[in-house]
Amino acid sequence: MQKDPAQIIEDKRLLALYRYWESKRGERTMPARADIDPTEIPALLPIILLVDVMETGTYRYRLAGTEIVGTFGHDITGKTFAEVLPGGKYLEYITSLVNDVVSNGRPLYSESAFLSKEHFGRQVRRLVLPLSADGQVVDMILGGQTIVTTSKDTLGKIVPTDLPFSEKHRVFLT
Repeated sequence: MQKDPAQIIEDKRLLALYRYWESKRGERTMPARADIDPTEIPALLPIILLVDVMETGTYRYRLAGTEIVGTFGHDITGKTFAEVLPGGKYLEYITSLVNDVVSNGRPLYSESAFLSKEHFGRQVRRLVLPLSADGQVVDMILGGQTIVTTSKDTLGKIVPTDLPFSEKHRVFLT
């Protein structure tokens, strides 16, 4: 039996984004990009990502909300995952999340955590939602991302290259 997404997604904005995506898909497996209207979700725009699924098997950021840009410290629009994320295990992790959604056509929620040497850290919560123009092949990802930090978090970036991270949660929502 499938759990209620409200029991899994603690962040209210991510839950609102999931419910918006669900309302747009209706009886279909997934909505199309054309179904998504930013004017309907202005409060969610700061945490939204649109990612192109490229034929080469890579992913390119089409759009990044202001909160996401702020955590990276620069605009990531038009860049591939490999150009934005540090190589190695973290790049593999983020790519694996999107790969799971592209191959299954199902929405995915994940959480990962970074921990500094002083034991201050941050938790990144992600929602990865498939979009499809033809209703079959995932051609774009609608994503949402929020960060929970400790009060003493002084990390300057969302993806600190020198800190360990661990996956806390990965679950398909449908």
